[in-house]
Amino acid sequence: MTIKPRSDTSLIKRLSDILDSYHLEKKELALVGGVRPGTITNYFQGKTVPDQDVLAKWANEWNLNLNWLVLGEGKMNRSENATLVQADRLATLEQEVSALKEWLADKNKIIALHEKLAGFPQP
Repeated sequence: MTIKPRSDTSLIKRLSDILDSYHLEKKELALVGGVRPGTITNYFQGKTVPDQDVLAKWANEWNLNLNWLVLGEGKMNRSENATLVQADRLATLEQEVSALKEWLADKNKIIALHEKLAGFPQP
């Protein structure tokens, strides 16, 4: 049995907001969401609603806040603070990788020196 979703005019409004804010056409929503243009028409007519995969693709492509997209809560775009936190975390990880590379290079030098010295007679 197929259950027809109720028409969600607020979702339709949010989809329209995405089109307006990013100067898009409906076919671009379809392309990014991985659905046919007719499916987008059905969304705008309230016949169907996007599934979670489509919503996630849109959110990733245009940095959309999923709470806003799904529930209409909060701001349209994800917080800049969240993006800054991710950038800071990435910078920290890059520093840690660099330090580990230096440590490994030093360890390899010590091993090479030990192997070289092992070939000499011990006093």
